[in-house]
Amino acid sequence: MDFTVSEELRSVQATVRRFVQTELVPLERSYPDGMPYEQEMRWRQRAREIGLFMMHVPFEHGGSGINTLGMALVFEETAKTTLSADFILGVDQPDPVALLGAGSPEIRERYLAPAIRGELYWGFAMSEPGAGSDAQAISTTAVRDGTDWVINGTKLWSSRMQIADFAIVVAVTDKKKRGRGGISMFVVDRDTPGLTISRIIPTMGERPNDLRGPTEVLLDNCRVPGWALLGGVGDGFRMAQERLGAQRVHIAARCIGMAERALEMAIDYTGTRHTWGAPISSRQGIQWMFANAAIDIHAARLMTYHCAERWDAGLDVRMEASIVKLAASEMVTRVIDMAMQVHGGMGYAKDLPLEQMYRHARLFRIVEGASEIHRNIIGRMLVAGVRPSI
Repeated sequence: MDFTVSEELRSVQATVRRFVQTELVPLERSYPDGMPYEQEMRWRQRAREIGLFMMHVPFEHGGSGINTLGMALVFEETAKTTLSADFILGVDQPDPVALLGAGSPEIRERYLAPAIRGELYWGFAMSEPGAGSDAQAISTTAVRDGTDWVINGTKLWSSRMQIADFAIVVAVTDKKKRGRGGISMFVVDRDTPGLTISRIIPTMGERPNDLRGPTEVLLDNCRVPGWALLGGVGDGFRMAQERLGAQRVHIAARCIGMAERALEMAIDYTGTRHTWGAPISSRQGIQWMFANAAIDIHAARLMTYHCAERWDAGLDVRMEASIVKLAASEMVTRVIDMAMQVHGGMGYAKDLPLEQMYRHARLFRIVEGASEIHRNIIGRMLVAGVRPSI
């Protein structure tokens, strides 16, 4: 394994780190339940002013063109605050850049360009009550009616829909083909007749002021024009799969950043907390906890950077993406749990961000493929003769 993080990417990471540590982390105590949406939008403007907004957008669309490895470095830093740094920097949902770019000229003009400028926001509607990890099982349909498409179905876990101006909706266009050319994607305006948010789904990681939480969305004879199709008919499943590798790498990077902050908090606290006349950081048992956490974080970071670099090179990293997402998402829970344990009662209290980090980290073992799904993917590929790259 041989890879190098360029000075340019290190500089980007350092800039994001300064922004997070000097401007966002000090606000955490002021917003223990999350920053209000209106305040987040003001910080979004600040991010735009200093060039940190939509860094992943390609040069041809007016962005910085930061690659997958670079964005992994960015996500490490944004994960070190409990505030919504990903949203503020506009990197919390890369789908429109990757997907809308495959749309018609009208789609690129009406949706992609304004989204990149921060003028429009979006939701993504793929999962359903009966279709989560198995995306081929979706039952929402899109049927041609003249030059239009009529969409019917129910979507679950559709985040950001409360503030979305439009949604990217995944639907079946050929029930026989399904994942082999029978699933398509459409752009649907939030105010399209027939699109309704039927309920907001409370979760254990919920922040009272966060409007980006998951929702259930009903599509009842929702009519969209022909140009609203993304890519070609039947391209939806392929397009959804193509985005997963980078998404899994980025989740792993978030886990690394969150775990690193938890470890640093634990080290700092145990250096000042004394028992029987000595700081508890002098105890061998505590030091071994730190050593195990550092080993876990270092291993996850190396795997993540390696996978990101190979993704940027256009190589097949399906196995590696599953490995890093699985390993990092389980690692971060262990590290935060350790940090809470060495803090004692204070680790469980809401005075510190650890309990909020713990609740948020639990999602990473489910989203973008549950741990069990990734073990299935890895095991199936191993039996087929595939081995992780080095």
